[in-house]
Amino acid sequence: MKHVSIVGKFFIIMAVFGIMALGLTFYQSRQMLEVNDSYQELLDKDASAALRLTQSNRSLETARSSISDMVMTRSKEARARAESGLNDARENFVRFMDMAIAAVPEQSELPKLKADGFSVLTDTCGAAIAVGRGATSEAELAMVQQLYLTLCQPAFAAISPRFTFVTEKLASDAEQKRADVSSVVRDTSVLSLGTAIVALFAVSCFGVLAIRSWLVKPIKQMVTDDEGHSRRRSQFDC
Repeated sequence: MKHVSIVGKFFIIMAVFGIMALGLTFYQSRQMLEVNDSYQELLDKDASAALRLTQSNRSLETARSSISDMVMTRSKEARARAESGLNDARENFVRFMDMAIAAVPEQSELPKLKADGFSVLTDTCGAAIAVGRGATSEAELAMVQQLYLTLCQPAFAAISPRFTFVTEKLASDAEQKRADVSSVVRDTSVLSLGTAIVALFAVSCFGVLAIRSWLVKPIKQMVTDDEGHSRRRSQFDC
């Protein structure tokens, strides 16, 4: 380094500081990209699955209401409308459940929940739907209503809490992921600030040492040499 000019030495100091700054910037950028990816995954997966699961549960409730209308009404037109609503609700239930399963395939509860919900709509309530479709007499209406109350209604009451449980679990997982992402952001900020302070302190110390070594000492040496030369010349003149 003694053969490097003072300007060159200062350029070296600035280059070292610049490299450290670039490294810190690269680290921050990489961490922010990871945070962004995590939030995007959170929105695309857990939040979407929770929404679709809520829509599936709402479709089940619509189907239950349609079945109730079918077994209670005496009007063929109203019964036809109720059955059409039931068919739409069944299709929506399957569609929303498929979307929820696709969003979080690792959630093993969802396929079983879909199968059980579809079974309620087609098997458990199948007898009430079939009888209610053609019921005309008071005796037939009484029978289909009894089927609905003893088979269909309890099945809906049993499956609804399961939807609530899985939805809350998805929401809890999403909240945990949010906490993890926030922790990454906080740690990155603290580490970046600490690294910047350490880097600034290190460069400052190095700069002070460099100035003392490259400027102060040579100047002192020059002054000492000049004083010694002056003393020698004075002695020689005498």
